[in-house]
Amino acid sequence: TMQATAQSFPAEAPRLIVPPKRLLPRLGWRAVNVGTRIFAGYLIVLFFMVCMVALAVTQLTNLALGYADLASGIGSYARASDVATTQARGVERAGRAIFADPNVTPDLRAFQSARTQLLASLVTLRAVTRTSEAGSLIDQVATVDATLNDLVTRLRAEVLAGAIADPTSAYMDQAQPVYRQFDILLQQVDELEQRAQDAHQAAITAAVDQTRIELLSGVAIALLIGLLLAFHVTRSITIPLALCLRALEHLGRGDLRVTVPSAGRDELAALSRALNGTATALRDLSSQIHQTVDHLAPATAEIMAATTQQSVGATEQAAAIAETTATVEETRAAAAQSAEWSGAVITASQENLVVAQEGERALGEAAEAMQEIKTRVQAIADQTILLLEHTQQIGDIIALVSDLADESKLLSLNAAIEASRAGEQGKGFTVVATEIRSLAERSTAATTQVGQILSEIQRATNQTVLATEAGTRQVDVGTQLIERAAATIVQLTASSQESAERARDSNVSCTEIARAMDQIASAMMHINHATADSEVAGKHTRRITQDLQGLAGQLDQLVDRYQL
Repeated sequence: TMQATAQSFPAEAPRLIVPPKRLLPRLGWRAVNVGTRIFAGYLIVLFFMVCMVALAVTQLTNLALGYADLASGIGSYARASDVATTQARGVERAGRAIFADPNVTPDLRAFQSARTQLLASLVTLRAVTRTSEAGSLIDQVATVDATLNDLVTRLRAEVLAGAIADPTSAYMDQAQPVYRQFDILLQQVDELEQRAQDAHQAAITAAVDQTRIELLSGVAIALLIGLLLAFHVTRSITIPLALCLRALEHLGRGDLRVTVPSAGRDELAALSRALNGTATALRDLSSQIHQTVDHLAPATAEIMAATTQQSVGATEQAAAIAETTATVEETRAAAAQSAEWSGAVITASQENLVVAQEGERALGEAAEAMQEIKTRVQAIADQTILLLEHTQQIGDIIALVSDLADESKLLSLNAAIEASRAGEQGKGFTVVATEIRSLAERSTAATTQVGQILSEIQRATNQTVLATEAGTRQVDVGTQLIERAAATIVQLTASSQESAERARDSNVSCTEIARAMDQIASAMMHINHATADSEVAGKHTRRITQDLQGLAGQLDQLVDRYQL
């Protein structure tokens, strides 16, 4: 029955647990440990974030400089234009003042002073204009001023010569068109400058729109790269852990045929190799236990047959002794028959001795096999403890990842504060900070999920440790039973040797029955005691052998739980 049970689980090739199909190309992550992998991912995300911050700061600085330049230009032109207009009005007033009183000789000093201030204000206005057309119009204003100066000089000469009766009316009639040219030219300069300022402001507005588009595009690209990187890094960690967890579930159900892909040099690959080593050790242990049970079954059967034969021999020996005792009075006539029975007793004792020695040797081999099983179980326990240490290291790395995610949240908060300080122009940067914070929160959620998977792995590993400890205790019990059986067989061997010696003594006594009738009676008594002891020892050996068979059956049932 035990051999049939052992053969019901043939050796099969290990069943490979295949990972799911990759959605992204391999990036060589398996050659990098988990901590470096996650840290590199955060460095890449941080690099993109710094680039976006630098781009935003540069664009905002340029926009601020553009607005400052526009505001400064508008203010400078407004002041210069007001000064030029005021000076033009001053020239007009100075011109009218020359010819206001016909009785006073015209004085040109105030007029020339006003003209000098006007020309200086025109130079300042030309310096702050943005277009060449406005500069040409300012030059025309200077030409009109020269025309006005010629007009005033000519009229003054005519007034001094007495050619003009009403100099005020004559001056106003001739100077009015010149004044209108002043106003028209200055108004045209204002219009040109206003158009230039509008064009500049439109360019700045376009730059703002372009900056907003660039920032939003950069945010979208950085977010996409961050999501792809986070997805790839997360899958490179969770897929091997899920495969290991699935393999542990198979091991917990007794399926030792599983194996996990272990390519790479990171902690997850080391965990997969340790798990494969554990499954291989369990398969080897189960095979050795099956082999031990297969060898133990025929050995116990032989011991049972030997004890049965010994019991039969002891019964026959007891009957012979009873007959010899009953026929003590006929000792002399039955001397030959007693000698024959004594020879039979010697043969039986020798056979019992050989059977006992074979039983002792078989139990010694069984004890060695049980010790080998205990060594294998202890090796499995050591591998499982090593597996627990690796999972603890991964837990520490996940804690470090969680800390990095918290610092990323703090960095996004600082970025949001800086964006709020920038006002309306920092809205795009606020979006960047928000997305970085969201990415950090998703990374925290991923590390939490990985921590839960590690907890499940540790729980399954603890169950494996408990199972190996239970196997070790069963092996210890089997070893103790084998040692007890070996001690009993040693006693049986000693009894068989003593029985053989006494049988030889009985034979000698039978040959010398004529001289030692008293010795015959004493020898019969000793033989009776020895036979009784041999029968008791045989029953005890049979009971121990039955216990050994039951233990072998329990051990076989325990191993049958595992599929090889």
